[in-house]
Amino acid sequence: MNDRAKGKMLLTIIMGGILILTSCGLQERGGTHNSAEIGKTTEYAQESQSLYDFLGRPIPTDMIEDTQTEDGEAAEASSEMAEATSETAEAAIQILADLDMPPLYVAFLRGEISVPNPFVPDSELGFYDDREYAQVEHVFENAAKSFSLVDVNRDGVSELIFRIYSSPDELMYILGIQGDGLACYDVQETHTPHMAFQIYDNGIVKWGQNYDGKEKIYYSYDDDGNLYELIHFVREETDPGAGLYYDWYYRDGDENAKCALRSNEEYEALISSYEGGELEWFSCDSFADIPVE
Repeated sequence: MNDRAKGKMLLTIIMGGILILTSCGLQERGGTHNSAEIGKTTEYAQESQSLYDFLGRPIPTDMIEDTQTEDGEAAEASSEMAEATSETAEAAIQILADLDMPPLYVAFLRGEISVPNPFVPDSELGFYDDREYAQVEHVFENAAKSFSLVDVNRDGVSELIFRIYSSPDELMYILGIQGDGLACYDVQETHTPHMAFQIYDNGIVKWGQNYDGKEKIYYSYDDDGNLYELIHFVREETDPGAGLYYDWYYRDGDENAKCALRSNEEYEALISSYEGGELEWFSCDSFADIPVE
């Protein structure tokens, strides 16, 4: 083979190698484009840089810089979100620590434990009960959750009041410690504006309804968390012209000892000894997301 033929063969081999490398680079870049991921774009830029070096062409630094800017912005946004989440968790942990709550209360608010439902056999109550209501009954779909602390049985230890609320839907658990476990003393629930309940800072619960006549009851609890009525008001509207809020009442759950109300002033004087101040409520929507240490 003469020198000219050898030169043509060598040139053919070199050009073939360049074409193969160029084809591979284009295939890799095509796959990267379809993925539409910033991380992959950076990888593509790096591959392109090595290819342009091999061919002796200028490196497209503007494309690489733009990609690095996008990566930096995405990383910064991710870092800010992580920092905000961490700050929220730390604030929630600090609130729980400042309140010096029993560990069982904290565990319930963090969704780690549930409590037996005293009114439904083989059933439990928990932090995420709003989810089941939303799926089954389509209520509490955008509910707010909060908690408060108040001594409902006057034993010197505060009980945990847990509330799920999305007007007119409201659910309230009164939880206390019995022995070494968490117990539910009471459950209040409504899905209508014709029924309402409230708990005061003196530990007394008020419940009322006006869809079947009209009545209002003030409750309290004993050392074991058992509920008992303090006073019960009833309005029958047998005499609408009387203008009374309620017609009669009885105390201590004894319906046989009814007392007629003579005026609204008498009614106001009676309830004044049971009603207290407003509770301080703490939002707990994010408390269950606090990571376990």
